Amino acid sequence: MFLGLFGAAFSSKYYERFQLHTNRAKEYRNALDDLLATQGNHSKRFLHSLKKAADQDHEQSFLAIPKGQTNWQRWMAFVHRRRLYQLWISFHLLITLLGLVFSILAFFRIKAAA
Repeated sequence: MFLGLFGAAFSSKYYERFQLHTNRAKEYRNALDDLLATQGNHSKRFLHSLKKAADQDHEQSFLAIPKGQTNWQRWMAFVHRRRLYQLWISFHLLITLLGLVFSILAFFRIKAAA
């Protein structure tokens, strides 16, 4: 149980650090966009438009499911909508739940044997 709780806490902290670094990278990109625009090399928000195009391409590849979709395409659309940290925390909470269930079963089995 404690291992599962530790894993869930660790996954939460890891996601928090990931968000920090993602936000920093976003600010660096915005600063570079502004720098490029002031030097006249590109139109305003050049890097932002590249990111937006890549994001749209990624979304279409996972979420634009044609008619007659396969189970694999449904699964990929389901997975795409989930955050990775949610899956990790769920996994660790499942370990915690299994630990609790096995502890309760062991407790009653020991009591019944006595």
